[in-house]
Amino acid sequence: MGLFQVTLQEEVAYAYYTIRKLVVKNKQTNSTRRIIQYHFTRWPDHGVPEPFELLQFYKRVNSGHTAHKGPLIVHCSAGIGRTGSYIGLDALMKQGTSSVEIDVFDYTEMMRKDRMNMIQTAKQYEMLHFVLLEGLTVMTSSMSKTDFCRVLTDMLEDNIPAQQYAVLNNAKPEYSTREYKSALSNKDKKKNRSILAVEKYKIRLMTTTSGYIDAVNIPGYRTPYGYIITQHPLDNTATDFLSLIAQERSDTVVSIGNLKVGTSVIFR
Repeated sequence: MGLFQVTLQEEVAYAYYTIRKLVVKNKQTNSTRRIIQYHFTRWPDHGVPEPFELLQFYKRVNSGHTAHKGPLIVHCSAGIGRTGSYIGLDALMKQGTSSVEIDVFDYTEMMRKDRMNMIQTAKQYEMLHFVLLEGLTVMTSSMSKTDFCRVLTDMLEDNIPAQQYAVLNNAKPEYSTREYKSALSNKDKKKNRSILAVEKYKIRLMTTTSGYIDAVNIPGYRTPYGYIITQHPLDNTATDFLSLIAQERSDTVVSIGNLKVGTSVIFR
């Protein structure tokens, strides 16, 4: 139906986004255009995404190459909130790599002169600052698996892993008092009370009244729920641990360290 025919050639899902390769054909002229669609899948309906997740998506989009010189098309449902946040990220990241300063307020105001309410909420505006901070201060790079050994050797010679780890320690996210109080609950089910699980990543155990188990989701490369990380079960949490395996349908458990002492258990 209609003038154009759209054919999906390929679709690859990753932890935070999906990439689709499309072919659009004009039925009258038989001309075709190949299009790549980058679809960010981790933006919640009522909230904002993790800065790291949006930044990884931005870098993937920015690494794409095309022979066409036209402008980037960005859209969401209404075309103002999420769209404005992404456009602000793209423009200000590019400005920040060539200038000593950026002005988020000024650029937001400029966008709103062309389209009302670009960056729709205060949370989106605040989130943009955090993504830019991480993007302009934490330098990351990607490599193919064939280049990994060579690149790793060069990194070790320059002590880059130690430098990157120091940057990560300085870029820790900040949590509210409420989040700390929640993380400190159920003390009798924690082996080490200095190791806390963030509430929004916790897994709810359906077989208990409290729903609590000291376990969180960790994303994989292709899925946002690639791993579950937890402590070695205590005497009073062994049943919970087995219930979690059954609930999440995990078929592999990786135990690390001396089980008598107890460290981490990772399973999928």
